[in-house]
Amino acid sequence: MSVKRKIDIENRSYKESWESDYLIANNNGKLQCLVCMNIVSVPKEYNVRRHYTTMHENKYATYTNESRRALVADLKKKLKQQTGMFSKILRSQTHSLHASYAVSLELAKAKKPFTDANLIKKCAVEMAKAFEDSKMAEKFESVQLSHQTIQRRVVAMGEQVENSMLSLVKKISYFSLCLDESTDQSDVSQLLIFVRTTFEDFTSKEELFDICPLYGTTKGKDVYEALKKTVDRIGGFNKCSAIATDGAPSMTGKKTGLVGLLRENGVTCPTIHCIIHQGALCGKSVKQDQVFQTVIKIINMIRGGNRSLLHRQLRQFLVDTEAEYGDLLMYNHVRWLSAGKCMERFFAIRKEIPPFLNKYVSSDTTELEEKFQDPEFLRQLAFITDLTNHLNSLNLSLQGRNQTVSDLVGIINGFRNKLNVFKHALEKNNLTHFLSCLKLAEEPNSEKNIDFSCCSSQIQQVINEFNTRFKDIESLK
Repeated sequence: MSVKRKIDIENRSYKESWESDYLIANNNGKLQCLVCMNIVSVPKEYNVRRHYTTMHENKYATYTNESRRALVADLKKKLKQQTGMFSKILRSQTHSLHASYAVSLELAKAKKPFTDANLIKKCAVEMAKAFEDSKMAEKFESVQLSHQTIQRRVVAMGEQVENSMLSLVKKISYFSLCLDESTDQSDVSQLLIFVRTTFEDFTSKEELFDICPLYGTTKGKDVYEALKKTVDRIGGFNKCSAIATDGAPSMTGKKTGLVGLLRENGVTCPTIHCIIHQGALCGKSVKQDQVFQTVIKIINMIRGGNRSLLHRQLRQFLVDTEAEYGDLLMYNHVRWLSAGKCMERFFAIRKEIPPFLNKYVSSDTTELEEKFQDPEFLRQLAFITDLTNHLNSLNLSLQGRNQTVSDLVGIINGFRNKLNVFKHALEKNNLTHFLSCLKLAEEPNSEKNIDFSCCSSQIQQVINEFNTRFKDIESLK
C-alpha cells in the first residue's frame, strides 16, 4: 500500500529568485502572483514556472535587468497597498465588534434595557461631532447596537461564561454551592445557584452558576430536581463539599425539604443556613420592640399608601426647619439594612416630627406627640438606633466576595464578643459604643444622668439569639 505524500516533509520552500524570475512573492507564507494575485498552492518550482509561462511570460518576458527589478518593485507596492486596504477594513470591523460586545457587557452588568444601546450610540456620535472628529463619528456609526444584536451578544457571553465554569468545575477536586430562591416581577420563582471552586494554590473563584425558574410549586422536591439537573452537568454531588441555603422550610426540611431529599439520595456533604441571613435574623427581637413599631407606624402615617401630598409637605417642612435630613426612609423587612438606616434617620429628625404631625396630619396624633416627651421612649429610641446600626455594620462586614466560612465565623464570633463588651459597658451606664444614646444624654433639655443600664437585658436577648442560631456552625468545627 502506497503512503500518501506530504508536502511539508519534502523540504519544499520559497526561493528568493522566483520573485524576479517568475513574479511570485511570499505573502505571509503563501506564494502569490504579483500580476494576477492568484495563489500557487504547491511551493514547487515546476508549478511556479508553469504558472508564469502559461499566464504572463508573453507580456513580461521583455523586462530584464533594471526594468525587471523596477517592475517587481512596482508590483510589490501595489500588492502591499491592496493588502493594507483589506487589513484596514478587517481591523475596523474587529474594533466595531469589540465595541459592540463592550456595550452589551455594560448594559447587562447595569441591568439596563437592551434598547438603551441605541441611545448610547447616538450619544457617542454626538460627542465625536462635538470634538470635530468626523472619522470617529463614522466609526461609532458603524457599531451594531440594535436590541436584537445586544441580545445575541449577551447570550453568547453567557454561554462562554457557563462553558468556562463547566470546564473549570470538572477539573477541580471540590466545589461548594449556595442556593437562594426568590420571586421575580412576573411572579415566577427563580432558584439561584452560586458555585465556589478552590484551586491547588488555595485561590478561589465564585460565580453565579445557574438560574432555574420554578414555574409550579416551590416544594423541596422541586428545588431538589432543579439542583440535581444542574449538578449532573458537572459530574454530580461527588465533588460537592458543602451546600448553603437561604433557610426556607423547603430548603431545610429534614423529611420533604431539600436537605432531607439530599440525605435520602446519599448526598452526605454538610448543609448550612446562610450565615449572613442568620446574622440578620438575630436582630428580629429588636424589631419586635414597641418603640420600633411606633416609629414604623409614624413613618407609614406620613409616607405609606396614597399620601404623596403629606410626603411633599414633610420634605418642605424639613427644609424650612433646616433639619439634618430632608426626608424619612421607609422600612422594608426584606432589605436587611433598612431597619438601621430608617431608625438613624428618624432619630436625627425626632424634634421636627411632633410639630409636623400637629400641623399637617388631620387625624388625632396627640398620643404619638406625647411619646416624644416621654424620657423612656426617647431612651429606647436612641438605644435601638445604635443597636440596629451595630447589626448593619456586622451585615456589611459579612458581605463581599472570596470570604471563606472560617472568615465569616470569625466575624460572627468577634461580634458576639463585642455584644458582651456592650452589655458590661451599659450595665455601668458607659455610652462609649452608643453614639445616639450619648447624644441624647448630652442634650441640654434632657433629663440629667439618663440611666441606660436597663437596656443591657435587650443585648442579652440578642446574645442568646446568636448562640441559638449558630449552633449548626459550632457542630461543624
